[in-house]
Amino acid sequence: MGLVTLLFEASTPFLHLRKICILTKRTNSILFSIVSLGFVASFFFSRIIFGLYKCWYPGQWNTHMLELLNDKNDTHNPYIIYMYQISCFILSALNVYWIVAIISAALRGEKKSKSS
Repeated sequence: MGLVTLLFEASTPFLHLRKICILTKRTNSILFSIVSLGFVASFFFSRIIFGLYKCWYPGQWNTHMLELLNDKNDTHNPYIIYMYQISCFILSALNVYWIVAIISAALRGEKKSKSS
């Protein structure tokens, strides 16, 4: 499970490389374009496609949590399971919010470059 959750962070190296390009004022370079595209693609695939699948698709994490809640042998604390489900919902909502913000910013940037 650790490796799977680490995959959620696949976009982080691109985020930091992008920040370095901004700080070194290389936003007009081909490197910045490649890094930005890599960031958007890795964020979309790791957090939206893969992340939402792992959290919400039947047979994945949320289903396993529901099975643990239905387990009658009291080996799992239900409050921890509820906290997991709430956390998964909040983090999924944040990821959707951020991908919308990222795509909106990319489209605004594209419109500015076309109008210039």
